[in-house]
Amino acid sequence: MQFLPATWAAYGTDGNGDGAVDVMNPLDARHGAAQLLCASGAQPDRLRSALWNYNRSPQYLDRVGRVAGLAS
Repeated sequence: MQFLPATWAAYGTDGNGDGAVDVMNPLDARHGAAQLLCASGAQPDRLRSALWNYNRSPQYLDRVGRVAGLAS
């Protein structure tokens, strides 16, 4: 995951429970991304929209959609 500093400040999370919020820790970053997606409206029927808000690239959206098994 990649975060702008302001985005990480808003959504960074201690995903592995070690007491630190570390953007370089993969578990923290994944949990931070989940927080960001939820704030962007991620729900089962709106996940593609939330992913679009995260990264406005059609190629990214299609690739993540395929990997996650999401309907187009």
